[in-house]
Amino acid sequence: MGSPQLTVVVDTHAWVWFLTAPDRLSVKAREIIGGADKVFVPAIACWEVALLVFRGHLELSLPMGDWFDAAFTDSRFRIAPLTPAIAIRAVSLDWPHRDPADRLIVATALELGAPLATRDERITNAQIPGLLTAW
Repeated sequence: MGSPQLTVVVDTHAWVWFLTAPDRLSVKAREIIGGADKVFVPAIACWEVALLVFRGHLELSLPMGDWFDAAFTDSRFRIAPLTPAIAIRAVSLDWPHRDPADRLIVATALELGAPLATRDERITNAQIPGLLTAW
């Protein structure tokens, strides 16, 4: 019998920082993401990165398409698709925060039953039943 696999969902900033500026992560977040067997990137995080680049709020070391390709060369990193269950969970959350991307990221972690690596205090302070956060 092998040891259980560690799965984690990453918020957009945690994913980008892990790949580009790991020192911006807390030690705990860096260890959890680095030690995970599966790291799920919510599909909406790809949109958020593209939007940040388009608006000039994020500069990548490669053209965007190449950066995304490189971001998923490590087989532990996988896109968590936006499923109907995640969409339903996102709109059903008893949480006043209205940002659709944050709601979808939280719903992804809940649906996958995995902790969410985030430093976003709107999420970590929300006390959403079943949500485990790590930072």
